[in-house]
Amino acid sequence: MLSPTGKFWASVVLALTIVGTYYAFSSKITISPSELIETTNLYTTPFAIKNESLLPLRSIKTVWKFREIISENGTPIKFNGPYVRAVLPDIPFLESGESSTVFPPKLYEPIKEARKLNHLDLEVVVLYRPYLLPFSRSKELRFVTVKGANDTFRWITKATSE
Repeated sequence: MLSPTGKFWASVVLALTIVGTYYAFSSKITISPSELIETTNLYTTPFAIKNESLLPLRSIKTVWKFREIISENGTPIKFNGPYVRAVLPDIPFLESGESSTVFPPKLYEPIKEARKLNHLDLEVVVLYRPYLLPFSRSKELRFVTVKGANDTFRWITKATSE
């Protein structure tokens, strides 16, 4: 039988083990923009979705919420509602450490006349299912473009609350 001090330390070790196990096996997914392929066309940006978890993830879906779109001549493109939403086909499965590349969906309405864009503000929502678990999880990230020298663009991250 353990002494009161022994029971205390056994409880501390058990609690740390449970927290550490949860953290080690919790699902972690990242999405990040790569360098633009064509520095004047925002739609050529590959976004890497990576499984940072120890376990595989399944049914990965990306929902793209275009919050603000400004055309080449500086005119904001209007659309109904607070954003335009587009969903890409699912990535069926990502092993631990594996990544997949997706491109922002091209919106043809309401911006079919705007061949080039001057600014893009979007949120990417990644929905996924942890391996062997019946529920879904999600992660939201926001990206905006910044125009640099020679009409080139860079993507930066912003808080979704901004």
